[in-house]
Amino acid sequence: MDISRPADLCEALRQAILLGEYPFGSRLKIDEIARRFGVSHMPVRKALLQLEGEQLVTATPNRGASVRAIDVEFVGNTYDVVIPLEALLTRRAAERMTPPVLARLTAMEAAFEDAGAGGDHVTITVANASFHQIINEHARNPEAARIVNRSQELLHAFRRAYGFDPQRLPGMIADHRSLLRAFADRDADGAGAIAAGHAAKARSDLIATIRVAEATPSRSPMQRPAHCIPAIARRRGPAAK
Repeated sequence: MDISRPADLCEALRQAILLGEYPFGSRLKIDEIARRFGVSHMPVRKALLQLEGEQLVTATPNRGASVRAIDVEFVGNTYDVVIPLEALLTRRAAERMTPPVLARLTAMEAAFEDAGAGGDHVTITVANASFHQIINEHARNPEAARIVNRSQELLHAFRRAYGFDPQRLPGMIADHRSLLRAFADRDADGAGAIAAGHAAKARSDLIATIRVAEATPSRSPMQRPAHCIPAIARRRGPAAK
């Protein structure tokens, strides 16, 4: 892999961790990373230091660096930051909503529901992230969006480690449709409240999933099979026609 700048190595290593190539809680060996990416030890150390600042990597004296472990406290703390910022971004997006942006959101929600009906959990994840990305971009607050997007990258990686729970899908669809209706009405307060509730439910679900896994320590998150999404009939709400 061609790594021409230190920033390239940091991003490549970040994505490798987020995609599960280096499991959560696993050791990060400088020699192995240097060989993999064709660089010397120094840029690897710099990349690990930056990722430690992003809380994706932890460093322990006499043990070196590891991918951070998934724990309930960290997830809760992350959502403490994400929830109010997502509510803010969603309110701002509702205030500025335009027919073309609403059309993009409606189309993305259709793709999300199509993926759910087909049991395609990979496309479900991508479509869901894209739906919220459109909202964040339209809010026109890049500082807040940057914090949310970086945090959500990590939270999505946590979810991939545990697999997708198909029981979440109907609630996610209902929340998305409610958001579309609020956007159509340019109801900023309503949209913000829906976004906050949507994120709070995601936090509760992820924490509950982690606690179940902690009760069965013989199976690490990366060993858990991804859940299969059952086929569901796709229905359109008024704002999604």
